[in-house]
Amino acid sequence: MANTETSTSQNLIKNENNSENNTNLLIKPTDHFTSLRDFMFCEHLKDVSIKAGGRIFRVHKLILANSIGYFDELFRSAQDNESEVEVDIDDPEIMNTFITYAYTGEMKVNENNAFSILKAAAILKTNRVHDSCRVFLIELMRNDFENTTLKKEYLDLDYEFWKTAILSLQAEVSTKLIFNAATRWINHNYDQRNTQVLNLLNLVPLSDLSSDDIDGFLFQDEYSIGFKHKEIVFEVHSRRFQLVKQLSLTNRNSAEANAQSESSTNNLNVENSANRGEHLEHDVGYQSSGESSRDRVPRNTMTRIPEEIVNNLQGNTTTTSDIVKTELLINDDVITENSLDQNSSENEADEYSNIAPIADDAPGSPTLGISLNNNSRKIYVLSLEQSRVIEIYEPETNTWSSIQMAENENMLNWFSCTGYKGKLYKFGGFKVMRRSELHLWSVAVFKPGRNAWNELQPMIIKRRESGAVSLNTYLYVCGGWTGDEITNSVERYSVSRRAWELISPMRERRCAPAVVVFEDCIYAIGGVGRRTRSDDVYLDTVEVYNLRTQEWTILPARMKTKRSSCAAAVLNGKIYVCGGWHHPNALNVVEMFDPRLRTWSTVESMNKGRKQFLVVAYLGKLWAIGGARGEAWVEVYDPRENRWSCRERRGVNTNIHVTGSLL
Repeated sequence: MANTETSTSQNLIKNENNSENNTNLLIKPTDHFTSLRDFMFCEHLKDVSIKAGGRIFRVHKLILANSIGYFDELFRSAQDNESEVEVDIDDPEIMNTFITYAYTGEMKVNENNAFSILKAAAILKTNRVHDSCRVFLIELMRNDFENTTLKKEYLDLDYEFWKTAILSLQAEVSTKLIFNAATRWINHNYDQRNTQVLNLLNLVPLSDLSSDDIDGFLFQDEYSIGFKHKEIVFEVHSRRFQLVKQLSLTNRNSAEANAQSESSTNNLNVENSANRGEHLEHDVGYQSSGESSRDRVPRNTMTRIPEEIVNNLQGNTTTTSDIVKTELLINDDVITENSLDQNSSENEADEYSNIAPIADDAPGSPTLGISLNNNSRKIYVLSLEQSRVIEIYEPETNTWSSIQMAENENMLNWFSCTGYKGKLYKFGGFKVMRRSELHLWSVAVFKPGRNAWNELQPMIIKRRESGAVSLNTYLYVCGGWTGDEITNSVERYSVSRRAWELISPMRERRCAPAVVVFEDCIYAIGGVGRRTRSDDVYLDTVEVYNLRTQEWTILPARMKTKRSSCAAAVLNGKIYVCGGWHHPNALNVVEMFDPRLRTWSTVESMNKGRKQFLVVAYLGKLWAIGGARGEAWVEVYDPRENRWSCRERRGVNTNIHVTGSLL
């Protein structure tokens, strides 16, 4: 008795000294759970049996109800006076762990039992144990993320766990590993988790990933998300682009603010030094001292995703801390518990500044809507079959050079391309993922000198083998193959607003048409109209989009030869349509259309049959490139002589099928 009094006295003194108000007394016995532990081993007053995993445990209702929510609800029920209760827990040792926890207030959790305890905690509604186990498992992920997330037990965990884990670990684990794990979790039980796909993937900092990274994860195997729901692929790519764009603009604004602040400081220093006759040289860490402050970016700028962007896309985040890394002790008193490369996206404010209407090659003869600002121009040639090389041809000197893209550059097939204001733009196409073709919405721009493609806002409709041109400040993409059907849809990209919109569709569905611009009208020529190999699959029709009426009209005059995969250009006020494909042959036939007379005539045929190739008008001639092997890879047409001649090709190898533009 004396010992009890002494113990109680110590508790009183301890709590009185810790009390904020000395007129109040908090009595908190430190041996509370010691007394309950004695009851666990005493059969006296045990009034209910718990059956789990084939074993029966005799316990005290009141003690279990005090610590375990499931039993609290069960025993409070007036109609439940049963002496035996069966619980849906398969492992009797786990049930025994929870019963011990009710009597002692302690539970040891380790890597071997954490998943079982977490599952049982959800059943038994012990939120304290449940939440602590989740934190512990996230800490195990932190120690070895790549291997732990391969385990089925982790893949069986629910969305809320993965949400918390991603938000907690994204600052420490590479984005590629997180995105891969997230897609693996979704694929593990897609039918049950499809409603959470975008919610989970949007928690990942997508701007750290390339398009190839994303597609590699979404198309890991035939059961992956990408093959089941390709609209999700578009949504993820689109949201990634928005993040990249916001980040790029935020970095630009920050750089401009720094440059402006520095400029003010430098001006002040110059004024002060001028009085002393001093010459100041200021190297403030910019890439080029010859650039204007508007275009300069600090060399050492850290391009992290701004907090407001992250919060906007994924909500506020919390982090876990103070966790025992190898074992968790749950006690009822205490629970012991990357940057975007600045060059990875186009700086759009710079990309689209000072937009002006395009100029024509000569009066009355626009050349694919490409601006002409230099006396000597080059033809940029892009392979349509997975190549990282851009070839450059200089017609005046008949010389070739090439640009090798980086290893991580997207390799696409059968995209369309046009030029605008000294830059190349490519649209759509497809790439092979696990022996399946993924048709793309993607858009990218290439600026000579930067030697890299930079992503722009994706198109509205995925497509390959479409026709593309530029007109005024818009880029137009017409027709193509969506992966499901030949489409007659047409969309255009506003360079000034940086946004896509659908416009009036063509009258006919067209895949692989030739598309050119003449006097503010777009001409869509030939193509494939149906998915068969009968003669009528190939089109001989031409339709015209009038910019003023915003409508398409099919011309009464038809070509003499049905064809797809042909090439066209405007020269001296005439539209020339060259070559193409009519199964089973590549064509060498060339027809000329007079837009004013609206009549067709045949001119001299090319020396080689060509399909899916490039024709540009330059220096008063037509230049046909690609579409055929051998020495006749380049042919030149002189309209004054009505004759095609071959140019020798030196030292450059490429695939047959190409696209490109004159810049």
